[in-house]
Amino acid sequence: MRAEGKQANALTLRLNIDQFQGRFDGVAVASGQWQLLNDAGELLEMENFYAETTLAEDGYPALVRALSDSWDQAVELIATEIRQGDYFD
Repeated sequence: MRAEGKQANALTLRLNIDQFQGRFDGVAVASGQWQLLNDAGELLEMENFYAETTLAEDGYPALVRALSDSWDQAVELIATEIRQGDYFD
């Protein structure tokens, strides 16, 4: 471990969220941008992400479930893109 608490050669994933909301047409959206940085803070990769899920029914509980599903899709997309990169030994 280094003095500032980071592990040597550790990567940092930075997320910027643009949308995490329901729309009037019954769709929950999660979108934004992710950045992968090396231990020196240098940018290795930067991509946008977007995921949407149609609400199963009207109401706040359905919106929460749909937002959760959209977020799960976005995270899986990000993880897949990082795994496909050549960032790990």
